[in-house]
Amino acid sequence: MKSFLALFLVLGLFFAGCATQQPGTQEPPQAKEKGTLSLSISSQESYNENSGVSQIMVGFENIKAIGADGHELGLTVNKKIYDVLSLEGEKGGLGSTELESEAFTGLKATVSKIEVLLADGETIQVELPQKEFLVENNFGITKDSETNMVLYFDLYSIAMQDGKYVFAPNMVKLFGEKQFGEFMEKMREEGREVEDELAKPRIEQVIFEPAGVSDENFFLAWTVASSEDKLVEHTAVHWDLVGGHGENFEEYANASDVLTGRTTDGQFGVGFALPEVLEETTLFFRVHAMVEGKHAYSEEKSITIMPATGDAQQEPETKEFTILANDSKFDPNEITVSPGDLVRITFNVPTSGVSWGGEDIRSDHFNTGVVKPGENKTIEFTAPESSFKVRSFWPNSSILKATMNVTIG
Repeated sequence: MKSFLALFLVLGLFFAGCATQQPGTQEPPQAKEKGTLSLSISSQESYNENSGVSQIMVGFENIKAIGADGHELGLTVNKKIYDVLSLEGEKGGLGSTELESEAFTGLKATVSKIEVLLADGETIQVELPQKEFLVENNFGITKDSETNMVLYFDLYSIAMQDGKYVFAPNMVKLFGEKQFGEFMEKMREEGREVEDELAKPRIEQVIFEPAGVSDENFFLAWTVASSEDKLVEHTAVHWDLVGGHGENFEEYANASDVLTGRTTDGQFGVGFALPEVLEETTLFFRVHAMVEGKHAYSEEKSITIMPATGDAQQEPETKEFTILANDSKFDPNEITVSPGDLVRITFNVPTSGVSWGGEDIRSDHFNTGVVKPGENKTIEFTAPESSFKVRSFWPNSSILKATMNVTIG
């Protein structure tokens, strides 16, 4: 009887197990967590308005998200063509894609075409030596959330190479939405600082011979510069036979004729008779300007005065230099001159390795203005007493490109 009961319990457990799990059945799959990746495109707010370029049209074949383990996921991309020149810091939608929640390291983009439209109506196809390129930045997709990423298309990624427009994708960046806002605000702040600095009146390109003869007429020329059209209420040369005066022009015992004008046509020049001296003497001077209530001064400079009865000092030869300036360098990147030398530099901007916007070359002693690819600009100045730097910038956006040294030896 006991054996019969034990067998009955075993059979009962067996059939109960068969009732709870039928052959061939599986647990239902768990729903995967998903979120949305929204992708947009933008460009900088500043560019060279005088470049002759009216539109830069960019199209994409595809864009893929790169997973942390290297796998690639295709994204939904609008098949439209974007005028990145007109975005100016605004965002244009590239598309939104639902993705499983995971971490990504960046995007892989493939450009279909880039066209440059000139103001005269001509359309130029930009060469694409590398159609597919990577832009790296870590981001993640989380459940039921939208992740916004911005493909920042730097306008200067289109550069001149051997007279052709060529795409340089290494200048394209990827930002998260917050990163993009911080980046654009930093760009605006830098732009405001540059604009404020350029709007300040300043004395540039003071040109004069380093020596003159006693009691003879002497001529100086200079520029009163500002990025804005301002009234030059007063500008003159203030001089003395004693040096070491500060910026207070009233410390100088003498002054030339006073000139007036505007900074839009800021070229000024005066002649005055050098004082009579019996031996070699040094004349010290500053150029001063009053522009709408604000002072501007040159650094203190000097002229050697030779007595009229002696042999006048032989004028030094003008030192001339030809310098190549592209987006990455000056060549040569250093020149050496002596104080008082009349220096003439020709900056050649080639058609290779230069953005379509050209070069804006500046220093404390001259400013070339915008020099377009294939053009050159010659400037003249009198070498100061101390060394200084010359810098090239992206036109209008004032982003630094390259630096060279002018060494006073």
